[in-house]
Amino acid sequence: MMIVVISSMKGGVGKTETALNLAIAAKKTGRSVILLDLDIPYGGVAQALGQTKEISVTDWIKTNRSISTKALKSLVAVNEENGLHYIPAIASTSDLDRLDGQVVQRIINSLNTLYDIIIIDSGVDLSEPTKAALQISDKIIIVTTANHVSAQNNYRYKEDLVSLGIDRDKLLLFINMIPEQKTAGQIVKNIVTTFGETGSSTQTVAEVHYDEKVAQIREAHGFAYNNCPSFRSGIDQVLQKLGLANPIFSQEAKPSKTNAASPGVVGWLKGLIPWSR
Repeated sequence: MMIVVISSMKGGVGKTETALNLAIAAKKTGRSVILLDLDIPYGGVAQALGQTKEISVTDWIKTNRSISTKALKSLVAVNEENGLHYIPAIASTSDLDRLDGQVVQRIINSLNTLYDIIIIDSGVDLSEPTKAALQISDKIIIVTTANHVSAQNNYRYKEDLVSLGIDRDKLLLFINMIPEQKTAGQIVKNIVTTFGETGSSTQTVAEVHYDEKVAQIREAHGFAYNNCPSFRSGIDQVLQKLGLANPIFSQEAKPSKTNAASPGVVGWLKGLIPWSR
């Protein structure tokens, strides 16, 4: 059993895209996988798949602890095109008050009896549902871009998680949508060093370059994992780190070595984290 939370403290970084593609990639390994949308209230999983919320987290709020396995399975949506099992976010904002940390724990515990892997697309917040998912998880993938605001928000986020009692060894950094420009390489190296060597050390698990095809594939409700080499490589690196990769692992998907930081990293770090001393 494994619970993996895909999280971020900046919208628009590809968090849901990462969650969707990690789920479909993990499914390809032969394991049973479910994707749980806890990006409350609106979520993005069902929308990304072009589906409605005929089944949602709302249905799980109403369940009790003694519900049968057959009944649990009836509360899971299945994408007919690829067989992905998923649960969309709540159907209505009127359900917000009923979704607390205890309900989230109950949902996850129930899913643990049915699936090998639970992948959770979490909220861009520290609400009770989000914290419950983070605390019960085995790994937390923090998704950021090379943008300063995104990196800064997520640096503070990982420090806050540790201060809340989250084991820092759970945390992994996924750098997404790296632009094709001359300065991008150095910026990424600086982010890797900043997250890895300051505060609560966090390992970078993947560096994914921007590919306009990712957005095009999402518009068509497809999966970038199947058609975008850079994105696929990043997801494969995550699978490998989680111990979920296929026995035969492609050479191109191996994590790239990160060079030592340049002398300018200290100055860049001060710009990124003005509150550091």
